[in-house]
Amino acid sequence: MSIQATRCAIAIAASVAGISPAAAAGAPRWDVGEICASSSLGPTCPTIESQNRRTLLLRWEALPTGDREACTAVVISSGKLSYKQLLNCLEERQLKALEADPLPTTPQHTKS
Repeated sequence: MSIQATRCAIAIAASVAGISPAAAAGAPRWDVGEICASSSLGPTCPTIESQNRRTLLLRWEALPTGDREACTAVVISSGKLSYKQLLNCLEERQLKALEADPLPTTPQHTKS
């Protein structure tokens, strides 16, 4: 398949799934069958990993580039590709960022 045909296929698939082509093109593309071949999730693995991939694609562009790159590298270096693990890593980084820089609290108004 040519590069142009591949890009077209990604754009069509992303459009059908309600995902922007940019998000689909930038996110990792791992084979769910390969992921599930070594997973302990059993027969539910393809459904779980597919749902996690869709969730990842919906959030991908909104996530900081540094987090995307770091978490993708962590999952790849683990030798066990998993959209679930990638989402967990990204969520952990978001929580740490919030803990480091919490949202300002609104002052409480009291009646005088």
